Amino acid sequence: MDINQLRTFMQVARHSSFSLAAQALGFTQAGVSRQVRQMERELGFDLIGREQRPVTLTRAGREFLSCAERVLDDLESTIQTIKVGSKQLAGPINIAASTIPGEFLAPDLLARFTARYPGVRPSLIITDSAGVVDELLARRADIGFLGAALAHPKLRLVPFAEDEIILVVPAGHPLAGKGTIPLDALAGQPFVEREGGSGTLESLKRLLAQHGLALPEHQVAMIAGTSQTQLAAIEAGAGLGFVSNLALDSRPHPRVVRVEIDGLRFKRTLYMAYENASLSAVGQAFIGFVTE
Repeated sequence: MDINQLRTFMQVARHSSFSLAAQALGFTQAGVSRQVRQMERELGFDLIGREQRPVTLTRAGREFLSCAERVLDDLESTIQTIKVGSKQLAGPINIAASTIPGEFLAPDLLARFTARYPGVRPSLIITDSAGVVDELLARRADIGFLGAALAHPKLRLVPFAEDEIILVVPAGHPLAGKGTIPLDALAGQPFVEREGGSGTLESLKRLLAQHGLALPEHQVAMIAGTSQTQLAAIEAGAGLGFVSNLALDSRPHPRVVRVEIDGLRFKRTLYMAYENASLSAVGQAFIGFVTE
């Protein structure tokens, strides 16, 4: 049994299909099936249940898959560690980030990291905080950046930056000249809000709940997919909104005005998240770089 056979078996397990695994690997379907059969003969037990479509793993196959993943992870980590020791850190790193850290912090971190290690090839996808957790658990991402502490037993969360959520209103809005308002002044107002999986929205709700409070009943005039879309809609007069201070500071927004909520400051922590078991040496080096 060799490493290539392990990778072939893992592709069959991932796709639940010999034909899709063959496409992913650039092999023939017969070649994939032959490799898995050879593994089963060497092991002395079946890995794949072939009686139905899509193909499924046997109980032994599921246990063996977990072992194979650990072996390949350890192998890759060892290879990369040796390269790091030789100052040859290289390879891909996939980052998933929610909107605020993804738009305003991660690009700078990755640029400085690759300046130190030119052989590293980063990719960055932007989604909401819930989507970042999904990407990490599916191992499509090595490291994630979250705008809210969405805990999961498989993931480690590490604080890496601070932010503040602030209320902004269109420049011509009656509340614009108030400076400071009570929370209940927001009742019935039209709001431009982020989507439900947004870390900004989740953090706001949690911060209010810590004070035994919640947003008053209000109108949702628009749902915005990104912070910049939200700010543009507020500038256009669509409604009020709670936004990240990082987003507001990123460029001039002359047609929005910050308004304080009496007695409340909404400071939050941004988190880096990862699964220890799946980290390559590149991932480990990046974590050290962010936290140094």
